This record gives sequence, C-alpha cells and structure tokens, in this order.
Amino acid sequence: MKKLGLLLCLFTHVMFGQEGEQTPFKPPAPLIHLLKLLDDCLTEGAAALKLWQSSSLPQELRSTPITFIEVPMIQTENGARRPNPLDAFNAWLQESPKAGSLINN
Repeated sequence: MKKLGLLLCLFTHVMFGQEGEQTPFKPPAPLIHLLKLLDDCLTEGAAALKLWQSSSLPQELRSTPITFIEVPMIQTENGARRPNPLDAFNAWLQESPKAGSLINN
C-alpha cells in the first residue's frame, strides 16, 4: 500500500502548500501505525485480511467465520475495470453461502 503513503504526502502538499507556508499536516500516531502495517499490501483484499488478522477483537467476533472475496478486474469491450460491490456480491453468491450469512462490502 505504498500508494497510500504517497497519497498522504500528496494530501499534505495540496492542503498545506510548500514547506514553510504553514505547519504541515502531521498524521496522528494511529494513522502512522496503520500506514506501516499496510505498507506491503498490494491489494485491498490483502489489506482487509491483514487488518482482520492484526486487530484485537472480542473472541465472539474473532470466532465468527469470515470469507474474503477477491474479485479480479472485470474485462469489458472498453478494457478492464475495477470490480464494484455488485461484482463482489455475485462472486460471494458463487461461493454458495449458508442461509443467514452476511456480506459487507
């Protein structure tokens, strides 16, 4: 997720101008920790999995079965496009989820 760090730098430059004009944005410690945690993730799916694995959650939630659905780029006549929530939902349905299962995208 090196792009996320780059995005933060760009945000800082756009919001606060050249160095010395104003006090630059200093991200809070939790955001810095999150950026470092996700720095080696190449996809949103990898980031979601890493967050799930590294989060301190109550045992009731941790023991809940979870499935991460990764949807590849969708090929169209105009080229590839990013999958949207409907694409993820359809991919989840192809996994034959149990009745009562939930999806959050």
